[in-house]
Amino acid sequence: MKQPLEQLELTQERNKRIWIELLNKRGFEEFKETNIGGKRYLKTNYKVNEPDGTERIETWVINTKDSISPHDIVNFNGFVSNHGFNYGVLLTPNTLTGSAVHVLNNSAPLVRVYDHHDFNVWLKESPDIARKYGIESEDSLTKEAQTFLERLGKCKAGNKDWKEYQDLTQEAFTYLFVPPLEKPKAQSRAEDGLEIRDAVFPNRADNGFWAYVRTEYKGAYIVVEAKNKEDVAKNDVLQLSDYLIEKQLGLFGILIGRKIDRSANKQRRKAYSIDSNRMIVLLDDNDLNELIVKKSRGENPEDVLKDRIDLYRMNYRF
Repeated sequence: MKQPLEQLELTQERNKRIWIELLNKRGFEEFKETNIGGKRYLKTNYKVNEPDGTERIETWVINTKDSISPHDIVNFNGFVSNHGFNYGVLLTPNTLTGSAVHVLNNSAPLVRVYDHHDFNVWLKESPDIARKYGIESEDSLTKEAQTFLERLGKCKAGNKDWKEYQDLTQEAFTYLFVPPLEKPKAQSRAEDGLEIRDAVFPNRADNGFWAYVRTEYKGAYIVVEAKNKEDVAKNDVLQLSDYLIEKQLGLFGILIGRKIDRSANKQRRKAYSIDSNRMIVLLDDNDLNELIVKKSRGENPEDVLKDRIDLYRMNYRF
């Protein structure tokens, strides 16, 4: 359920105050609001102690966001550089996705991000702040999420557990995305001597991420194919790509496997170069874990898919 705008703004302002108090305990000095390009940021000084005993002051700029994408990180890195700050900090109450972490580590040397994990760790280290704002710093997962993660850990790669893996991924995606997607319909086909059951989720969303997928990638249906293989490779992507037809199921598919081989990414690149409306999202065990944890925490699991697409398109070369 969405929060009313007034309540959302109040929550954002409260979270910002908590972040400031937590940062104060970590060497950041007085915070001042500054207006740059019509937007409000926080500016602060950070005292650095050099090995020779001298001190120097760095100027940092801080921004708070509900969620942070790879695109946000790259843009903020340019903003920090262009305005002469030493570093920039992005604060978010949500968990940074794996795609965003990749961009942060490889393409944004001037940016630091503090997210859900940092927030909880710092609150545990500062019980006075937690008490002041009446916050429980516990971060336990729901029973349903724990069950999915346990089943995934026990399911072994290979033909023996292929049905368990297909059932698990279909149930997990239903838990994650229904609604706004509708309950899946099974599409069966023979492959490698097995009956493959792709989960097809009707997509009639009229707003948000799934509406974007329906418009941008002709994704009237979301095809989710699970491969219980150690390495999802070129042929797996090719098979799914051939299955995605605009006037039938649409051009958006998700391919899940235990690990993703480099050849799978090359074949996806080829499919995208032929038709830029055809988008195949590749997910492995770590991604599925991330989706389930985000859902359990009340965050948007769609952010993982969105950031996967952003990262792919930002790095794409014809």
